[in-house]
Amino acid sequence: MRDEASKLAFLGGGLAGVIIAVLLWWAMPGGAPKQLPNKLAREEIVSMSTTAQAQLADDEKARMRELLQQRPETSGDDFDRQVWVADLVNVIANRTPDPGEVSRIAGLVHRYATRFGLSPELVLAVMAVESNFDRFAVSKAGARGLMQIMPFWKQDIGSTDDNLFDIETNIRYGCAILKFYLDRHGKMADALAAYNGSLGNTKYPLKVFDRMRHFKASAGDLRS
Repeated sequence: MRDEASKLAFLGGGLAGVIIAVLLWWAMPGGAPKQLPNKLAREEIVSMSTTAQAQLADDEKARMRELLQQRPETSGDDFDRQVWVADLVNVIANRTPDPGEVSRIAGLVHRYATRFGLSPELVLAVMAVESNFDRFAVSKAGARGLMQIMPFWKQDIGSTDDNLFDIETNIRYGCAILKFYLDRHGKMADALAAYNGSLGNTKYPLKVFDRMRHFKASAGDLRS
């Protein structure tokens, strides 16, 4: 009996040692993965992810700078743009109290989306999801304006003097960035996820596509 009691005591002591060792390993830096603090804002995670996903090569930066510097032609698209703006202006009029600003936003979305080979309704949908048409919106991560452009893009592809709260500047950047991601990934769903800093996740693209269908229907254009 004494031998059996000694064996049990030995086993119990060994098990306790293993438990203590595991707990110490868990607490050490580099041990078991820890849960992210609840106070770490989603926008901060998106910001880090977006920065990592951008990583432009020198030739890509040069190409994007070239695109940003080129202003779209205005003569050829005036009629189509005016018709499109007239159709959409009432749809987004309740998002901002300034009717002139609504028309300006819609007109510039059409002009730059067309310039970059994007669907105007898609760009409008990104804007709706990102800022709800608030030109002065600022996220916790520091993204600015209608299309929520991160300031690092100014240094990468534009000028540090660019004002991301300016309507035309913001739309121009947003369309160029979307075009860049579309060229890089080949699929609009992936391009949208990369734009949002959530590549591999379908939640954001689906939300944008849903808004895009709404704007297409409002504009009387149900083509894909």
